[in-house]
Amino acid sequence: AAISGTSMVTKSRILSDLRLLKSRLGYNMMGAAIFDNIVIFLIISIIIKTTQLGMFTLLDGMLTTMEVILFFGVTLAIGYLIFPRVSKYFSTRRGKGFTFALLMGFLFAIFAESIRLPFILGAYIAGLFVREEIMSASLFQKMHDRFLAISHGFLGPIFIMSIALKINLAVILKEFWFVLALFLAAFLGKMFGVYLGGILSENSSKESLIMGLGMNGRGEIELIIALIGLQLGIITQNHLSILVMVAFATTLIAPFILNYLKEGIKFVPVEED
Repeated sequence: AAISGTSMVTKSRILSDLRLLKSRLGYNMMGAAIFDNIVIFLIISIIIKTTQLGMFTLLDGMLTTMEVILFFGVTLAIGYLIFPRVSKYFSTRRGKGFTFALLMGFLFAIFAESIRLPFILGAYIAGLFVREEIMSASLFQKMHDRFLAISHGFLGPIFIMSIALKINLAVILKEFWFVLALFLAAFLGKMFGVYLGGILSENSSKESLIMGLGMNGRGEIELIIALIGLQLGIITQNHLSILVMVAFATTLIAPFILNYLKEGIKFVPVEED
């Protein structure tokens, strides 16, 4: 599950640097990444439930599925019915839009945790609902910049440092061939899987290959899932070290290949309403 996730942060940054974020291809990749991560979080929910009970039965699977349906039913209702109605109260500069968005993130995370789903799923869904369509573009950009400054400038480095303290470099050297095999499985599996999906969606072969490579950035998603596994006792620090190395390797390699492949392709921009 850890090597199947897709980082939204690294994805948006790579696409932005390559000037592909506002293209049809960029929108397709971001949408696929969102769906990919939601599915991964649901799988993690089942794993957590199984670990807590020490076994997995059909009844447990049905209960977990009902909890997931309940979560998405409530969050979708709030996101599409309530958020737009109350947006007028925080759609101005005095409306405390940043505070409201932060509060919604915490509440959604608490709700997810209360029904034994990963808290990150709740915060993730809340972030999807706080969108530009329900507030002014200037306020949305201001909120985006503020969240970016806090996460990348303060919380992000602390999170990465806490991960680094758990890494054992000797394990990576000792298990080099296993690390290489896992890297190839993660990189090629994601690339060819997305490539096939792109072909079936009637994209060109080169566009499908670019999508497959672009979806390889894992970053914080893999690290968070790996930490959850470590806390549950499913994996050890040695496994964590290997997963972190694979996450960094796949994320670093993809942009260089993408920059080379995108030459000669005319990407279709997405028209703004």
